[in-house]
Amino acid sequence: MTDAARPEEAIRRLRASMQGQGQEAMRLNRFLAVCGLGSRRGVEALVYQGRVRINGEKVRSPGVSIEPGDHVTVDDRLLSVPRNYSYFAYNKPGGLVVSRKKQGKARTIYEALPESMQNCKYAGRLDAESRGLLILSDDGKFIHALSHPSFRLLKYYRVLLSSIPEKLSMHFGHGMFVDGEFMKASRAFIVDPARKLVEVILSGGKNRQIRRMFTALGVEVLDLYRYRMGQLSLEETAVNEGTFVAITPEDVLESTQPFAEIS
Repeated sequence: MTDAARPEEAIRRLRASMQGQGQEAMRLNRFLAVCGLGSRRGVEALVYQGRVRINGEKVRSPGVSIEPGDHVTVDDRLLSVPRNYSYFAYNKPGGLVVSRKKQGKARTIYEALPESMQNCKYAGRLDAESRGLLILSDDGKFIHALSHPSFRLLKYYRVLLSSIPEKLSMHFGHGMFVDGEFMKASRAFIVDPARKLVEVILSGGKNRQIRRMFTALGVEVLDLYRYRMGQLSLEETAVNEGTFVAITPEDVLESTQPFAEIS
């Protein structure tokens, strides 16, 4: 997936910026990363190519410190400090609907979340029966970029089945039509045959895709748990079911392709 195929405008405007407000000293590579130019390692190439200037002076080391009030440019384009948005990883329990609107008697995630998070939007919708990782933020552009199909954020699921279908990898990897809709996964493989536990990785995803694909193969999904989105994994971040922790965008996107390429 190339950068050109991504929702370039949504990603370029991933955060609305406020020049000079709330800025603290930070290393240049981190500053470039949080401004949306790529991972900390990825942006170092811009520095070594001589494309970065601080207060008009060309810099050659990605480890120099950026102080409040410094003007940083890349190819003569002035960069600005992102606003202080809030970002959370939420471990959704089963039984909660991922929606602002009440649907029947089931509780929504917003009824379970504190008042301070009511303005947050979500990326990575899960059906009511499914459990696991949701990303929540009041940074609408960030959530929009993660949710856009062409951004192709990888999502990892552990799925407990009534039985393991034959040719699992072929059906999910090559794709199949379900209810007239073509569906496929990036990868699917068996984790524990005795427990009938498999892993499915999606880049994108349609409504209830995993459940619908297994149903089409005559297999019942007993439990569906999303443990990872992008680089952020519940197996590496201590988030008990029904709780949340504060994160940063870099926790999710550290190793992805740059948000926006400067040519």
